Amino acid sequence: MMVQLRFAPRFSADIAAGQKVQSFRLGATRGQAGDPVELVESGSGRLLRKSWVLGVQTVSILRARDEDGRPQIRAIQVDGAELSGRGCWAFACREGFRDNEPGCRSADEAMARFFATIYPAADPAADIEPLGNQVLGGMVSPSDASSEGRV
Repeated sequence: MMVQLRFAPRFSADIAAGQKVQSFRLGATRGQAGDPVELVESGSGRLLRKSWVLGVQTVSILRARDEDGRPQIRAIQVDGAELSGRGCWAFACREGFRDNEPGCRSADEAMARFFATIYPAADPAADIEPLGNQVLGGMVSPSDASSEGRV
């Protein structure tokens, strides 16, 4: 199975094309160790779109930081159909989301943390760091880095 990960251009420096993933999960779809990763550049400015393509199912998360610098989910698309408002919450809740995560100051922050659990590459703490018109950030923390990488 090919896993296609779309990041802002600078994110691609942290994970090499063809690198093997240890594991991933999207709902009932699970990837196995050794599945190849394909990187596709996407995103600009303060917004970052991340897409995970597993077979025919595509989940895209459009995220940005709010005025206080907290991660915020702007929209979720499943197979190209945008979920907003209640649809966004319904999708997250179907995947097991709960908005009472300890240490989260808002439901958006809790949801960002939840998606970081489902998709470990979406680290809410290092997801988007705006600097002018560029998007900066890291995908894997130094403590998590290994020769195989972790996606």
